[in-house]
Amino acid sequence: MSAYPILTALGLPAVSSFPSAECLQWSDDGQAVLLTRNAIYIMTPEPGIAVDTSSVVKQNLDRSLTLNSQKPIGWLRTMIEGDKGANLHQWVLTCQDWAAASLGSMDISFTAVACSPSNLSADAGCVYAILDSNHEVHLFHAVKNPLTGQWVKVNTVSLRISRARISWSPQPDFGMSPAPDVDGSLLAVGNKAGHVDLMRFPRFIHDSLSAGAYMEHVRMVPAGDRWITHVAWSSPTCISPGISRSYLACALADGSIVVVAVDQSLVPRTSSPALSPEYDIAVAVDDNDEQVLGADSRGVASLRWPILVFTKPGLVYLWSKPSAFAPWSDVRSIRLETQNLSVASTAFSRVSGIAYAQRRDALVISLADGSFHVIQQLSTNPLLVSGTSTDQLSSGAVSRTARAVFSKVEEEEVTRSDVNAIHGLTSYDGDAFYTWIHEAIQPNDFSYKHDAKHSHIIVTAQLWDGKSDDDILADIHTALSQCTPSRGVSPLSTLRAIFLQLRDRDKLARLHPRVLALLRAPPAPDAPAAAPTQWAGEAGPALRVAFRRSLRMHLFGRAGFLARRVRVLLAGFCQKQSADGEEGEKFATAQAEAVAELWPEVLRIVIRHVVAVSRLMTEEDVPFVFRVVVQALLVGVPADVQAEAQALRAQIQHTVPHIDALGLDEQCPACHAAVPLSDITTATCAAGHVWARCSVTSFILSTPMVRTCVGCKRKAFLAPPAGASSPSWLPPSARSWIVEELLHAARRCFFCGCSFVSLV
Repeated sequence: MSAYPILTALGLPAVSSFPSAECLQWSDDGQAVLLTRNAIYIMTPEPGIAVDTSSVVKQNLDRSLTLNSQKPIGWLRTMIEGDKGANLHQWVLTCQDWAAASLGSMDISFTAVACSPSNLSADAGCVYAILDSNHEVHLFHAVKNPLTGQWVKVNTVSLRISRARISWSPQPDFGMSPAPDVDGSLLAVGNKAGHVDLMRFPRFIHDSLSAGAYMEHVRMVPAGDRWITHVAWSSPTCISPGISRSYLACALADGSIVVVAVDQSLVPRTSSPALSPEYDIAVAVDDNDEQVLGADSRGVASLRWPILVFTKPGLVYLWSKPSAFAPWSDVRSIRLETQNLSVASTAFSRVSGIAYAQRRDALVISLADGSFHVIQQLSTNPLLVSGTSTDQLSSGAVSRTARAVFSKVEEEEVTRSDVNAIHGLTSYDGDAFYTWIHEAIQPNDFSYKHDAKHSHIIVTAQLWDGKSDDDILADIHTALSQCTPSRGVSPLSTLRAIFLQLRDRDKLARLHPRVLALLRAPPAPDAPAAAPTQWAGEAGPALRVAFRRSLRMHLFGRAGFLARRVRVLLAGFCQKQSADGEEGEKFATAQAEAVAELWPEVLRIVIRHVVAVSRLMTEEDVPFVFRVVVQALLVGVPADVQAEAQALRAQIQHTVPHIDALGLDEQCPACHAAVPLSDITTATCAAGHVWARCSVTSFILSTPMVRTCVGCKRKAFLAPPAGASSPSWLPPSARSWIVEELLHAARRCFFCGCSFVSLV
């Protein structure tokens, strides 16, 4: 058996979890979310993270485990505690009925967690929906720092019927560029009555003129007359411009499976003025639901897409919707085979993880007994590859590799009496590396083991031969060329698999000429976007909301912009990982080239939005607008952007005739000497004092009221609170409503697309 690297082996003492295919999952922010009975652990892999690195948790692994050239993966950790920060509802305190005290309501635990798409919370992150043992759903989001900071409860979803299962859909694909600034994700909440409620989170609460934090109830979908035990969303597809379709699979307590088509359509708003098209979303549910499997009184243990995968004890079912283009369709059942690894090995164990390896077209399933089962040719002719196969990607080979990992990371000697009970598993890179959590148990030991004695280990390891150099380069090409802004996925999540490969310095040194060529290849041009229309209304809150939304759509809704931001992040990572100084300089140059392409386009968008509201500008707005014009006239900016800047300059001279007298020099916060605007990243005075500039507004940063990009460490002013007057931390020349709305619109970094965190 080949030796493969083990990159993580972190102990979690006094943790109690349960086997589930949803126990361990990745969020769109690139964070691993671990569900336990009393807490939700949120873990961020270190590769690609540029801030708060002093908080990284990393176990010193023996070089024989990491295979020398590899380095252990460090993690940043935080958690949502059930007994403290969650503030869960104690029914026994409000109801003296005997059932309230006897049915576990005093000892509440978490039973499920669903992660929203990214870019949903006020800080452009994910929102977590958590289901507890009282069948209540709670919503959580990060306050300042999602990596190591506090997560707080936003609200509790209150419905009339107890909730039984939850799943959050991806953002729909409407096939438009720039992608509309709307939230089309839906939280599916299955209940005990056989219905599924579709709910929507109030995205960008601070944008609303009548702010509210309650979930919007969109539709109720009848699935049957039995308890809903599982729900799962498929990936969305664009069936025509402005219309997206997803499928919602529902498992009922009688063992039946129902699939419902959910269509979402963009409906233009015409009732109020706007700078760019604004939309509402209409949701339509197909009344003719499709029954995939009839009732057989056997409960469904897990439910997962892309091809609908659902499991029952000892069986895996696959369903592909009938299509003229599909190699196979309808339902196929595959009986699992026991992998004889320990005294408790059985194919009837509970499923603890389902992952799809696209390169190998293989479905990997882990069971709670520590065994793995591999179904190859999933999209063409699904076939269970047993342990007798010589293929390394077989049930037997992968199970034995995982068992060997278990033996290496456990402190005590492992025997057949020890079971590596896997409670949750997910793919780290979509291929050969997996992350899972296991507990060493002995079924022959019948002594009571309370929660404090449970001890788990989180493992990241390779289970079969990984990617070739050509595969890695193909992944980079895909990440740079197939960017989908509508999904809202963080670049850290997009590049996680690539970071894993390129953190090996030997591999990076071997591939760097070809990686550089990919980084310097120009992205596909975006379709020309219409300039914002002139604002037809008056100044006021409606103008500010429309200005902010239009900026967000144009700044973050284009595939070309996202491709350049991914280039910036990847080039910066390669520069840091390079062992050779000359090689690192080449990556730094590639990063600078991507920034030089991106920044003029950002200036163009800001200029066009200022032009659209120019008739409402006041003298307070002109100093910042003049800074934008001057930056657009610097050497290296394309001529067409300079022409638009000159036109804006001529236009604002009607507001301030002596515009040249404004000046762009700022005072050095240390010695009060003049600091010219000659560099958009740093400011240096004559005495040699160096200051960072705001990456959004270019003003000098001399206040702790800043936020830091987690990917490239660029800093920006904090956006002012909604409804507050101009904040004192902004320089006097920046106290303009245009600056405030630009800071609100820049919820992610202009340069690398990652989110910001507040470290103080």
